[in-house]
Amino acid sequence: MLKVIVIGCPGAGKSIFARKLRDVTGLPLYYLDMLWHKPDQTNISREEFDIRLYEMVKTDRWIIDFSKDQLPQIYELLEKNQDGRNIIIFKTREEADDYIEKVLR
Repeated sequence: MLKVIVIGCPGAGKSIFARKLRDVTGLPLYYLDMLWHKPDQTNISREEFDIRLYEMVKTDRWIIDFSKDQLPQIYELLEKNQDGRNIIIFKTREEADDYIEKVLR
């Protein structure tokens, strides 16, 4: 596992899961919300976001955490890069925690 995308609604536990996975795997963790939002509560342009996202995902290893608001960009990214990829979907926090436990073993 070298590239991971964690998707979820606010409060779903995606950031907790992403941090646990980072701690277990050593993969760099990126929060797209932090990329999208400027410190002054405004957003960068869609073009700038797309450029930064592309630069991030073309690296060899990462975990990306984002909310459902960024789904159009991520669906496009997944379509472009799905060949030969193992995609795991967790529908509950328990499934995600069980997965982390398996990785630790």
